[in-house]
Amino acid sequence: VQRSYRLTQAIIATAVAIILTCHLWLIAFPSGELTKAISQDQSKGHSAEHAVKIVQWQHGYLEAIDNRRIVMHETSGRGCLNARQSCAIESAAKNNPTRSVQLFMRQPFEDSGSRSDAWLNVLRSYNNVEIIQLSDEMQYFNNTALFGWYMSAKWQQNGTQLSDYFRSVSLFRGGGLLLDLDSVVTIKPLNWMKWNNFFVVKRSDRNSLDGRVTAKMLHLIHGHHLIDEVILNMANMDSKEAPNGRRFGAAIEASVSRICGVNEPDEHFENRCLDVRFIDEE
Repeated sequence: VQRSYRLTQAIIATAVAIILTCHLWLIAFPSGELTKAISQDQSKGHSAEHAVKIVQWQHGYLEAIDNRRIVMHETSGRGCLNARQSCAIESAAKNNPTRSVQLFMRQPFEDSGSRSDAWLNVLRSYNNVEIIQLSDEMQYFNNTALFGWYMSAKWQQNGTQLSDYFRSVSLFRGGGLLLDLDSVVTIKPLNWMKWNNFFVVKRSDRNSLDGRVTAKMLHLIHGHHLIDEVILNMANMDSKEAPNGRRFGAAIEASVSRICGVNEPDEHFENRCLDVRFIDEE
C-alpha cells in the first residue's frame, strides 16, 4: 500500500510540474507572438537559403584566384540578365556542381531573396553561383597593363565594348575558364582533365584545315605566361588593328602566333607551347 501511495505521489508531482511549465511558457510566449516568431525564423531561413551569394570585388580578393572556376561577365551596366544569359549561367552551374561559377557585373544590386526577377529565381537554385560586383572599376584595372588605357577614358568616347577588357583583367587576376555569356551554353560537364590550359579553334567549315582561335571559350591557370602577353597586346592594340568587340580575340591570336608559333592552326601545325592545347570547336 505504501509503495502504491508513493507511486501516486510521484505521478501527481510530475503532472503538476508539466502543467506549471506549460503555464510559464504561455506567459513568456503568448500564442500569437510564438507563432509569429516561428514564422519569422522560417522566413529568414528560407530567404538565406535562396538568396544569391553577392560580394564586392576588393583588391587582394584571393577567393577570385581559382583555376577551376568558371567565369562570365555582364558589363553592359543593365544590372540584370536576359533569358539567353540566364541559360548560360544555369547550364554551367548545373553541369558543373563542384566548380564555382562566378558572374562579374558592373551594376551593383542586392538580393534579399524576395526579388521576383526571373533571372535571379534561376540563379537561386544553384549554390555554386556567385555574383562579383565591380563597383570600383578603376581599382580593378589598377596594377595591370590596361590601367593607363582605362584612365585615358577613351572607352567612354567611342563606345568600346568593355567586356573584352574586363575578361582579360579577370584572367590576369584569377585565371580560370572563361565562357562568353552571350554565346556559350554548357550541355555537358567540363571535365578538368580536358578543359584546362586550352584555346578553341573555330574553323569556317568542318572540312577546312585552317582556323582561328576564338575568345568565346578558353582556360589558362593563374599566372600563365600567355596571360601577360594577351593583356599587353590589349593595351598596345590600335583601334584599327581589330574591330570593336574583337580585340580580346585579336590579342589572343597575336599572342599564340608569336609565342606558340600558331598563325592559322591546321591539323599539322607545330605548337611550341607545350603547356597549352588547341581544341577544335565542337
